[in-house]
Amino acid sequence: MNKLFENWRKFRKGSLTENWPDEYPSDPRDGQTWERDIKTLKDKIYLDIWNYAVVSAKDRWPVTSLAFDAHKHILASALYTKKYGKSIANIAGTGREMVSPSGVEMDIANNEIGYEIGEKYSNFPDDMIDRIVEREIKKGNFYVRDGKTMWKNANPQEKK
Repeated sequence: MNKLFENWRKFRKGSLTENWPDEYPSDPRDGQTWERDIKTLKDKIYLDIWNYAVVSAKDRWPVTSLAFDAHKHILASALYTKKYGKSIANIAGTGREMVSPSGVEMDIANNEIGYEIGEKYSNFPDDMIDRIVEREIKKGNFYVRDGKTMWKNANPQEKK
């Protein structure tokens, strides 16, 4: 039985796409709270997709550029939508932007692009969705700081 458990653990760590914690939510009677355990689980799920989006954006754009910021938001929103559906992705994305309000208008607008991509290409593999996001960014189909103007339509001062 122990060997079966170890084989499952190796499979889970090596084959599954998410980094699940080794310990799952504890029994509330042992002095730990479910809220903390659920937050830990949520962070693991959230960070798996977000880290993928950040690394992908770093591979393509300068980290100080609006293209970098747009790529990570659009890609993460698309992948969350693909995995959990638009409603949940929207709630999580909007909640995340309220916690970190820097550039919130731009980020929420770019998240909307991601939700649409995630719905439209929900049967595509993640790397294909990543290339679709890259293509859209190269076309200038992402929002600048005001959250209303697309990059392709912005004047040079708005693109900074």
